[in-house]
Order: sequence, then structure tokens, then C-alpha cells
Amino acid sequence: MTKREAKNRPILAVHILFAALMLSMYLPGNAKVKASPICMTAACVLIELAVIYQLIRRKKARTAGDIGAIVFFVLLFWQVYTTRLGRGHIILVPTPKAVFSVFYTMRERMILGIFSSLFARTHGAVSSIYLFARETTLKISAKAWFSCV
Repeated sequence: MTKREAKNRPILAVHILFAALMLSMYLPGNAKVKASPICMTAACVLIELAVIYQLIRRKKARTAGDIGAIVFFVLLFWQVYTTRLGRGHIILVPTPKAVFSVFYTMRERMILGIFSSLFARTHGAVSSIYLFARETTLKISAKAWFSCV
């Protein structure tokens, strides 16, 4: 095997894993909960398009191929484990299709949760800046007062 073939192997692996994931997603399985595969398909296609974009740019092609292969391997393992083998508890280890469909069906709630978290973080940051400034001002004024006495 030449060096060039060894370099291109992980890049080819990402496309093979993507095809295997798509195939396993649309074949019938042992899943107890039936969910639409459209959201998971859209997410996987977006990941594949991002990998292809990096391959075309050739700046970080090897890195994009490796990361894409890892992501698709994990998703494929999860899909096979829950759907084909029928393992995993419905609540603790749900099928990937069910997880990705929740992102679509509960999108309003998730967006509100994101803004709620951002508000809490902003409130905490502003409070800490205020307390830091107040504490620093007290120390400076105390030093000034004691140096005058």
C-alpha cells in the first residue's frame, strides 16, 4: 500500500459509514418505538455535506474525514444496538431516530430553554462583575482612607 492510499483510506471510510448508516436507518428493525427518520437523515446529510465541503477545500480534509468517520461510526453503532439488536431500555437508550425527532417536535420548548439559560448566565455574569467592581472599589477606598490617617 502506498502512502497516498493510506492517506485516502479514512476519507473513503466516512462515505462508507454514511451509506451504511442510511441503509440501516431505512431497513425495518426491532425498535419498540417507531419514529420518523427524516430528522436524523437531515442531520446526517448536513454532516456529510460539511465533510465534503472540507474535502473540496483540502485545507483540513484528513481531519474532517476522521471526525466524520467517528461521528458516523458512533451513530451507526447506536442505530444497530438499539434498532437491529433490540438492546437498550426505551427510556435510557432510545433509538437515534426518536432522539433526533424530539429536536423537531419540541423545538419551541428547546429554544425557550436556550434563552432561559442564556438569561441566567447573563444575569450571573453581570452580578459577578458588579460584585467584583464593588469589592475592588471598597478596597481602594479603604486603602485611601487608611493612608490619609
